[in-house]
Amino acid sequence: MDQPRSDPSISPQPPTTAYRPARAGVGAETVINPERRGLPLPLPEGPGLPNSSVWLRLFPSEVDYQDPALIPAPTGLLLGHFQIEARIGAGGMGAVFHAMDTRLQRGVALKILSPSLSRDETAVQRFQNEARAAARLDHENIARVYFIGEEQGLHFIAFEFITGKNLRDLIHERGRIEPNEAVNYVLQIASALRHTSANGVVHRDIKPSNIIITPSGRAKLVDLGLARKESAESAPDLTMAGTTLGTFDYLSPEQAKDPRNVDVRSDL
Repeated sequence: MDQPRSDPSISPQPPTTAYRPARAGVGAETVINPERRGLPLPLPEGPGLPNSSVWLRLFPSEVDYQDPALIPAPTGLLLGHFQIEARIGAGGMGAVFHAMDTRLQRGVALKILSPSLSRDETAVQRFQNEARAAARLDHENIARVYFIGEEQGLHFIAFEFITGKNLRDLIHERGRIEPNEAVNYVLQIASALRHTSANGVVHRDIKPSNIIITPSGRAKLVDLGLARKESAESAPDLTMAGTTLGTFDYLSPEQAKDPRNVDVRSDL
């Protein structure tokens, strides 16, 4: 029997990357349903991509998000009692800024939903659910939420501002982390996940870029944008059937199959 021959005109794609969109957000490593309307990112095309979802596996340290619909939030812009000082990050859902809480006189991380998504009820609900999920948690290794609001048509969440670098970038800069240091970080995040488990919150996006290491060596879990609550009385999961959420490199098999029904074990 003749063996099938590969087409030499088609270059094989590395198994750990997918086609990069023309523009994309830092940390936008989420698998999404391409049929959803209001998508802020252009869909990549090419062979090898799954039919029911599109893998935006990017290089977040190298790509800067440039959504023209996102207000640049110049220094001094006031949203409620939060005064914007500087942009510190961005992603497919919006951007994060360092801001000053003018009432309490402390710095916060202000996450602002992209205006291009503000008319998408599902996107707004998911954004608000992130704040509600974080509000259920109170742990030294989890970024705390302070406030949620809407001003000038912008939806925003004020989080604890954490000085440090995320674990992904730290490894990129330093290279291999010593075993005792790695174990220390793992134990801290395990403690955080024990707390999320006790409070019925499933993070669904545990990865190095969502762990910030402070100068003192404390590990902080951030970004509950994909989190869901396990309790029966909680709001229904907004994930549509046939959609996969998470980052391929770190997805559990059960989450890849059906993210709507995973429990806290998936985060481990």
